[in-house]
Amino acid sequence: MYSLPFSSEEYAERLEKVRQRMSEEGLDTIILTRAQNIYWVGGYRAAVMNWTLPLLALVIPQEGEMRFLTRVIESATADTQLAPNPRKYKDHEKPYDILADLVKECGAETGTVGVEEAFMTVLQLNLMKQALPNAKFKDASWLVENIRITLSEQEVAYFRRAAEVTNIGFSRGLELIKAEAYPYEMIGEMQNAMYQAGQSDVEVPKMWIWSGPEGGLMHDTAVNRRINKGDLATIEVWGTDCQYLVGSQGTVFLGDTPDAEVLDEQKLVSEMYLAAKEALKPGAISGDTYRAANKVYRSVKGEDYWRRVGANMGLTFGPVDMGMTGNHIIEPWTPFILQIVEVKPALVTCCSTLIVTESGCEELTPPLLDLKCIT
Repeated sequence: MYSLPFSSEEYAERLEKVRQRMSEEGLDTIILTRAQNIYWVGGYRAAVMNWTLPLLALVIPQEGEMRFLTRVIESATADTQLAPNPRKYKDHEKPYDILADLVKECGAETGTVGVEEAFMTVLQLNLMKQALPNAKFKDASWLVENIRITLSEQEVAYFRRAAEVTNIGFSRGLELIKAEAYPYEMIGEMQNAMYQAGQSDVEVPKMWIWSGPEGGLMHDTAVNRRINKGDLATIEVWGTDCQYLVGSQGTVFLGDTPDAEVLDEQKLVSEMYLAAKEALKPGAISGDTYRAANKVYRSVKGEDYWRRVGANMGLTFGPVDMGMTGNHIIEPWTPFILQIVEVKPALVTCCSTLIVTESGCEELTPPLLDLKCIT
């Protein structure tokens, strides 16, 4: 029998927080369509698979029961989530008309309805407005994400487990990578090691390996380009547990002695990483991490660093700005990925997932501070 990953008390607390934020925003109801938010509030395990659905929605009124909508084919999974009597539409039915009925059941068809515009298509938004012509729509993007920035005790446990799985996959990649190898050979064995270690999710985990004389093409999805001697190669691994996502990334050199300028570049990104990590602590401002790393970068390059230095993590990337203008106050039990990348003269990176604790921050995935040479 499937059981939800969190206690009924924790779900009730989450719902109360969402409704409090809705009240502050003047929302009579909110329609969640972002898969991760539906999972977080209502426990719908298949939520990340909503790319197969014309519409997946969780309707949360200010008072009363939540309403949930998905396809008939998802019936068994729908019956495990928290909203009672989930509505399941057939493929020939019009899901937006059914959604309108659910909103009307909440008494909000003429009220203010929050929608997650940042995670919807224009078509989805237009169809909602057509189905609810008398409602006032308001963008509620990031409302739930801003509530779930910090992790509960149980979430921290899942996150730590996800880090263990990620580390197993990344370590296996370092064992396998060599000149003449193909990424698909490595990825198959790395994924197998992660699933053998207990990784419980499919689709969510991601893995890339790219390489070339100047570092290759970042996030290249091709897996049939042979890794050659003299290449710089980057391994990126994302493992999960109960949908919580942890990343690791690092660059290696296929050979005995890399060019001096590449070694200098690796030294730069490592020092930037260490500076950003030092600034990542409770009570700090999120932009402090960028400024700490940027101070190192400017001392070498004479200009500002060109990208953010990371992002807060959880079920996916979150809303905390880790760039030049970040002003979010960092709280304990917030996870982050610090990812320092440079692309000239070659693509190299230094990266780790960390969690801010009561007294500082803790690395959950060890970074490659030195350029590892694979001979």
